[in-house]
Amino acid sequence: MEANQRIARLSAHLHPSNPQMEREHAILRRDGCRAKGGAPGFKVAILGAAGGIGQPLAMLMKMNPLVSVLHLYDVVNSPGVTADISHMDTGAVAEVLGLDPREVDVPVVGGHAGVTILPLLSQAKAGTGSATLSMVTELPFFASKVKLGRGGAEEVYQLGPLNEYERVGLEKAKKELEASIQKGVSFIRK
Repeated sequence: MEANQRIARLSAHLHPSNPQMEREHAILRRDGCRAKGGAPGFKVAILGAAGGIGQPLAMLMKMNPLVSVLHLYDVVNSPGVTADISHMDTGAVAEVLGLDPREVDVPVVGGHAGVTILPLLSQAKAGTGSATLSMVTELPFFASKVKLGRGGAEEVYQLGPLNEYERVGLEKAKKELEASIQKGVSFIRK
């Protein structure tokens, strides 16, 4: 289904069909844009969340401090997008440590699925901390903290000290990532 058709299908129920609904929709638009329950931010709905633009947009909106409620809609299921953003930027670690969630930084490195996702909980701390420039692993593809600038990634931050659990997790992640990278490279070369 073409993107414009998906958007039209998703938004069809938003178009009021009579003047009574027009008045109700105006009230909803005015009063319903702020999140309820004391949440300070806005409610945002992403139509076409499973599409090429919807996925990164959902991730950006999830990290936006002005957005407190995020809804994902698409004509196809979007469980992958939902799973991706469900673990992002939550207050779980801050709650356990008794800190303000806006001040806690937990690096997550590795890949994007299963054992390749490695949260570095031993490095959970208030503030952003400091890091130095270095290669993280010998793998050509490995998600890590970076400093972004006008030209893209300016610095790749080292992993820092790891506890035993994280060292074991890193080895598992590297093994899985290496196999996935080889599979991807082989596929492209065919």
